[in-house]
Amino acid sequence: MFTWPNPPFSGGTQTRTGFTNTLFQSSGITGVVLKASHPSNTPETQNSEWCMATAQIENSIVSFASWDRSGDGSDIWRQFSDDGVLSDSIDSLESAAAIAVKAVLGPGESVVIPMVLSWDFPLVEFKSTYGAGQITQWWKKYCEHFDTLSDNSFEIAVEALGSYQSWEDQIDNWMSEFTNDPRYPDWLLRAAFNELYYNQFGGSFWESGLRSGHAEEFMGLHPEDHKNFVMECQAYPLAGDIDVSHYSSIVYAKFWPEMEKDLIRCHADVVTHYDECDPTVPHQTSMEIGAPRDISADYCRIGDPFFVLDPHGYRSRPAPCAPGASHVQTDNSTKFIQRCWRYYCIYEDMEFLQYVWPAVESTYHFMKTYDCEVEPKDSLPHAQGYDNTYDGWGMYGTDMYSGGFWIGALQAMDTMAAILNKPIRSEVQAWLEAAKRNLDAQLWDSAGQYYRIDTESQYPTAVFSDALCGQRYCEFLGLPDILPRWRMTAHLQKVYDVNVLPNLDFGARLGRLPDGSTVPTGDRDTREYWVGTTYYVAAMMFRAGLTNEALNTAYGAYYPVYEADHLAYWFNTPEAWWDNGVHPRPSGYPHQYLRARAVWELMFEIERDTTFYQTGDANGDGAVNGADIVYLLNYLFRGGEPPDPLEAGDANCNGMVNAEDVVYLLNYLYRGGDPPQC
Repeated sequence: MFTWPNPPFSGGTQTRTGFTNTLFQSSGITGVVLKASHPSNTPETQNSEWCMATAQIENSIVSFASWDRSGDGSDIWRQFSDDGVLSDSIDSLESAAAIAVKAVLGPGESVVIPMVLSWDFPLVEFKSTYGAGQITQWWKKYCEHFDTLSDNSFEIAVEALGSYQSWEDQIDNWMSEFTNDPRYPDWLLRAAFNELYYNQFGGSFWESGLRSGHAEEFMGLHPEDHKNFVMECQAYPLAGDIDVSHYSSIVYAKFWPEMEKDLIRCHADVVTHYDECDPTVPHQTSMEIGAPRDISADYCRIGDPFFVLDPHGYRSRPAPCAPGASHVQTDNSTKFIQRCWRYYCIYEDMEFLQYVWPAVESTYHFMKTYDCEVEPKDSLPHAQGYDNTYDGWGMYGTDMYSGGFWIGALQAMDTMAAILNKPIRSEVQAWLEAAKRNLDAQLWDSAGQYYRIDTESQYPTAVFSDALCGQRYCEFLGLPDILPRWRMTAHLQKVYDVNVLPNLDFGARLGRLPDGSTVPTGDRDTREYWVGTTYYVAAMMFRAGLTNEALNTAYGAYYPVYEADHLAYWFNTPEAWWDNGVHPRPSGYPHQYLRARAVWELMFEIERDTTFYQTGDANGDGAVNGADIVYLLNYLFRGGEPPDPLEAGDANCNGMVNAEDVVYLLNYLYRGGDPPQC
């Protein structure tokens, strides 16, 4: 038996009442539609429908009945418990209904009884709390396949009952690429596929057209596309977040590329065209594309995504280098540049690249204003507190997180400028060379063999787990490394030793001092374990050859969510936790959160893994010798095959394969030089 109430909404911003139940039967399919129609209903709920349905199978009896949702369910249970058959009566005004199937089975037989729950809520409405309070209404994406009349729930159920076996087969085939690959541990597969729940339940929006509220879509741009977002979480309802989604958006780039393209293009339009809130800074990247509801008086525009934009990024603030300035998050701009490169790199969409380039170049000029050093400049952004995604850990001066992202963005911009033949490339290369040199010089700790968190905070020697985040897009998308590879590997090993090993079941703590003690600033983030960050760091460890460390680290993000019964976070993966997972954040109870889908970074890293190559062994014969020099010469100058993987030919470990690697191998083999080792 399948029961379902006709659920009401009351209080808050929505009302749903005026219930009716209607029986539908067609071609062996029985369904009950639970509708709501009343003058007091809000537009999203007026005439909305739920439907539960089943298909007749051989040797079975299908029955149905209404019941009283306000009771304890005993009325419908009494009917069912007698003989498994309901009364076949539907009271159109009752508040709930049920469908039962009674089947006759012989010894050893089994049967599949398909049941479907469908719904038809075709409208989304956003209300701005700014100014006159604009109301905007959109049609949902599925209205392209079913009309907008709010009477399609039974038709949707019929399609599902006729197609579910094909849909399941398609999903199984898609998953089998991973589930049949012995390189993936079972626990990692569970984490990766489970975390995709957020695509649907993370405050998702995907439109098929503007119904009312504005004369045209989003500054009149791209009416043909399908704007979409998921929120950061219910507690932080920021739509189309460019910040946190940097970690998890790989699932869209790989599996739903048109959604990724449409969202990036919207962010490019914000940079190029939108400066309503603060016209003095038109070139920064928006943190998000709006917020569907009020969050805080601190934000200057609230409530109407795609029209009232970026309540976070356009905050009133002093100029970038003013003393005590409270910045917007500077990593948003560099993440945007990297996201543009990733989409082009995967799909080689020249039209897309040409379209976003003005926003990329504008963002680059904006970011240069954050080089606040007195002359000579160091070509790096200057941190002044809580101005990146780790807004609970103040970073000051040159910081590894923002500096690494800036270098990664410059790498991407250099490559895009070369493809588009842009004259600004020479300037970008000069900034890139200086930024690389200065970041390494200022933050590499030769005694401890790791990169310090920053130069000017109270505890600048902290070992920060996510310090190398700006490297991830570079290493995954064929760009040069942001810093010397062997040093980054040493840093990741230090992160494992200091921030992971002491509490192995809970992931990577964001940071500790080099001796393993707590950073005593009182900043919230210093004690936390961030789930998505843990998966992201694990992917970088795996790329660096720290295979066991990577899987151990990632298991610490998986275990509290899907194995630890005393925590029971199942499908409510929080942003972070501390005290052995007992205290989640957002606080009070575990909110579902956007960043955890970063587990797919590790999945794709394992997928591309060509373990285990030897650096310098360009021809892959298991030895480094003169044959590798010949192989590289053929590849570089005579059209020969590239090393497989390409990294095997990078003898000097600078992130590129070129004539310098030939010289390095000559020095090693014949002149007593250092061996290739990254």
